[in-house]
Amino acid sequence: VINLDARSHRSPTRRDRGLPCEGAFSTMLGDEQWAWLEKELMTKKSTIKVIASGTPILPPTTRERVPTELCAYDGPDGTFDAANEAVGEGTAFTGTSYEGWGEVPQERTRLLQLVQKSMNAGMAKRVIFLSGEQHWGELMAMKIPEDAGGDGGAAQVVYEVTASGIDQNWIEDIDNSHRVRVRTADSGGNGFYDKECNFPFVYEGVTYNDCADVFNTGIPVCATRTSSDNSVAGGQWGNCLPAEQELVPKERQRYSLENKCADSYHFTCSAQANYGTMVVDWNAETITLSIRTPHHNSPMASEITVDI
Repeated sequence: VINLDARSHRSPTRRDRGLPCEGAFSTMLGDEQWAWLEKELMTKKSTIKVIASGTPILPPTTRERVPTELCAYDGPDGTFDAANEAVGEGTAFTGTSYEGWGEVPQERTRLLQLVQKSMNAGMAKRVIFLSGEQHWGELMAMKIPEDAGGDGGAAQVVYEVTASGIDQNWIEDIDNSHRVRVRTADSGGNGFYDKECNFPFVYEGVTYNDCADVFNTGIPVCATRTSSDNSVAGGQWGNCLPAEQELVPKERQRYSLENKCADSYHFTCSAQANYGTMVVDWNAETITLSIRTPHHNSPMASEITVDI
């Protein structure tokens, strides 16, 4: 277990807070902690590494703000944009609008590629991030792309649980391109797969609980927004991502429909309290990550199981 201090040495992140910005030299951890972290990841072998951070790691840089509002932004074609592109994230990707590693993408990419390098060096089979701060709970998965220009190595998949403890009730639609989805779709065939399929959905009197070729085009689709009667809302359809490309298969997910926002089954926003859990079954060689809401009818809000 590696506990990061992402507060004490963090550079200013937003220009509206009146502190001097550091641009491309912005840091989340400071030089000494980075050196320690690299040693932990690259010299100590373990089956699973758990990295805890006070703020979320996997949500991409928000697109709700213009980049110039963030201190780490260093202009067009600078290190800010290059860092996002290095992990395969263009301007269509988005995440939480405050208090996340995505505010300093140079540091987020450095961390992700260091984790990737550690996994490819055989230092860990799985890396799980645990985080908080956001006033809601969610489960995430991200495939770090091959680091073709560096020493990170082959693509690796990482997971994250964000939970925020007692008395949290944050009823807002917060987009996150790396939130786990039951099934993933694009928007009307645009080819960018970041929408949650809504099940069940009803089309021409037929109820569907999975993606289906309802238009007889040979392409499975789903509704990405539904009305209270499960009919498709406003013609919001999407082409489904092939099931084999989902980072967490549908059959390895569980969720309740309580306390949800943003039409996302793994985004728990309105519970009195939410807690993240991680359970390792060494015999089955699996890891189960979940959000728990003990004060509600469904104490298990969402859950995924992945192989070690």
